[in-house]
Amino acid sequence: MIEKYECPDCAGSIEWDDQREDEFIFCPNCNCKLRSPSAAAFKPGKKIGDYEVIRRLGVGGMGEVYLAEQKSMMRPVALKILQKSLVEDGQYLERFFAEIRMLARIEHPNVVRAIETGYLEEDGIYFFSMRYVEGEDLKKRLDSQGKMPEEDALNVIMHVGLALDYVWNKYQIIHRDIKPANIIVTPEGEVKLMDLGISKSLKDKTRADLTMAGMMVGSPYYVSPEQARAEKDIDFRADMYSLGASFYHMLTGKLPFESENAMAIIAAHITDPVPDPRTLVRGISERSVAILMRMMAKKKQDRYLSWDEAIDDIEEAINRIELRNAGKKTSLQSAVALRNIQSRGELGGSGKSLASVPSAAGRPPMQTAPTREKPSASLPSPLAGLISNLYVRFIFLVLALFLTFVTFFTILRKWTVEEREREAVLRFDEAMGYISEMPMSRKGFREALRLLVEVKRVNIRRYNDLADEQIEGLKTKFLRHREAEKRQMAGDALKELKRKSGELETAGRFSEALDLWLAYERDGAFSKELAREIREAIVYFTRKTKEGLSRHGGID
Repeated sequence: MIEKYECPDCAGSIEWDDQREDEFIFCPNCNCKLRSPSAAAFKPGKKIGDYEVIRRLGVGGMGEVYLAEQKSMMRPVALKILQKSLVEDGQYLERFFAEIRMLARIEHPNVVRAIETGYLEEDGIYFFSMRYVEGEDLKKRLDSQGKMPEEDALNVIMHVGLALDYVWNKYQIIHRDIKPANIIVTPEGEVKLMDLGISKSLKDKTRADLTMAGMMVGSPYYVSPEQARAEKDIDFRADMYSLGASFYHMLTGKLPFESENAMAIIAAHITDPVPDPRTLVRGISERSVAILMRMMAKKKQDRYLSWDEAIDDIEEAINRIELRNAGKKTSLQSAVALRNIQSRGELGGSGKSLASVPSAAGRPPMQTAPTREKPSASLPSPLAGLISNLYVRFIFLVLALFLTFVTFFTILRKWTVEEREREAVLRFDEAMGYISEMPMSRKGFREALRLLVEVKRVNIRRYNDLADEQIEGLKTKFLRHREAEKRQMAGDALKELKRKSGELETAGRFSEALDLWLAYERDGAFSKELAREIREAIVYFTRKTKEGLSRHGGID
């Protein structure tokens, strides 16, 4: 974000992007060298408890976020550090730890998980770590690529809706800052909701007014009217409005309301009608427009009565687009499939099971009874009627049994397929969960491979393909890991050789040092990898040996 600062030397205006990490800047007016107002507080390599800083990821209202390595677990994490100016403020500290407590309670595939919190007394640093998610936030994607395909946008808001439905129904939590910058899409097509840092739990009465009274919270570009008015009694429908505004941005590549003045944007959210996105992009479906308009209704009473109701409409819109775009693939993981898992109680939350119903075209054709010859005239009429009646009953009984068996086996087959698919989903999720946090060791790779093989044993084609992709990725990662290990071991061997030969050189025992390098060249485990260094050492100690012999009367 571009901010304006005043040069302390010439009092001239300096425009600066607060996301840049330059340590120094130059005033464009007097060319004075100044410390950057957005310089990262910690440089790469800085140790903070069990964590080692790699690079800064961004700056938020409460502090800085760094990519770091958790040394004890050998895994990357996002490390959030509270601003030092806020450490002395008890209210901010309460909000900081409330954020961690909420994140630690939430386990949902669309929400980033918290790991731990800590305080370094000697440095006065409050921090907490959470799982690092590789990927790109939607704001960067929209800034670089413009609008998204309608089906992708619907999948994104359904994923986020499922997460918000879960935290609302289970914890009465509202996010209050839903925007594209807080939505991450991973390379695997997963959608993750970030930054619950200004969330509010309506169940926690002890902090009900902690950040609410008289204070607007959230981005002005996506803020709900009730948040813009800093009302106290906001609920999940505020998040629904912000998600609708984000949906508008995804569909069109433009913000619903734009102005250079933040107050003008806030006022537009309160009073101005939502522009029809089809004036910017032709071809957006009626259903998506209807969903958008209802989510962004000015009065919260006019929005969806529940997340479940909104998700029903979003799912229907996705299904219709999939039928229309048969054969085309979305780059995102299916939100509909995730909802089916959630609806079975495996993730919690709410939702209805959407079991498919066979169409009329799938039923077996009705069969007619074959024509029977008339009974012999010699048979009495009552007997002929009885035989005819029994025959008709027998035919109907056979047909009824046939249809019963067909229905039974159809249901059994469908149930079997659904059970296998459910098992494949659970095994794949277990494998991906392990892979995301697995130790970088041979044992870790073997366990990940075993879990993916278990997925393939269920034999669901779609998950077989996904497992194969992950196995190929693991093989590549393992080869890189093995090469890195080999380089490390070769480096350690070289250090040891240099140490030993250095001791011999200091003692003037050049020929022994030469023999050491010659022996390693002949039998050393990493002689090929260290061939250049070994040859240089042999040349050096050969010369030293000759010089030593010359000084002591040897052959020159």
